Amino acid sequence: MLFKSLKSIKTSVELVEKYAKAKAFDELVTEITSLQKASFEAYTLAFELYDSYREIKEKYQQTKDWENKVEPNYMLAELAPGVFVYAFKPKEESSNPLHYLCANCFKDKRESILQCAGRELPGTRYHCPKCKADIVDHANKEPFTVSVAGPYTSDSMFKGY
Repeated sequence: MLFKSLKSIKTSVELVEKYAKAKAFDELVTEITSLQKASFEAYTLAFELYDSYREIKEKYQQTKDWENKVEPNYMLAELAPGVFVYAFKPKEESSNPLHYLCANCFKDKRESILQCAGRELPGTRYHCPKCKADIVDHANKEPFTVSVAGPYTSDSMFKGY
């Protein structure tokens, strides 16, 4: 009987140990799962931060390109009283034809060449293909005879047009 009692106690201790190990294992699995979730969240956040960094860097480069390559080639010009456009600054080495850019698009750093939509009684009508603005030169001047600020004048800049 004593032997049977000892064997029963031993079995009970083994069961308690197995239960304790199983409980510890379950706690360990729960902790590992929690750490994996936190790791995944950190990875997702790092990816989002990198994506934001890349977008900011790209926008910065676009702004620098605009400031260095586009802005220096145009000047604000008054097409008619109160009607403003950005006029191309002709250079000797440039093969680009004289043209206007939409002032609305220009301020948003978009290069949109105004298209001549015809000459009518109120004046020459221009259309912006990007923002859909319609601009009318009420002075009814020939294209590229505008008033500009700075060292260029309508006589010197657009002579012959």
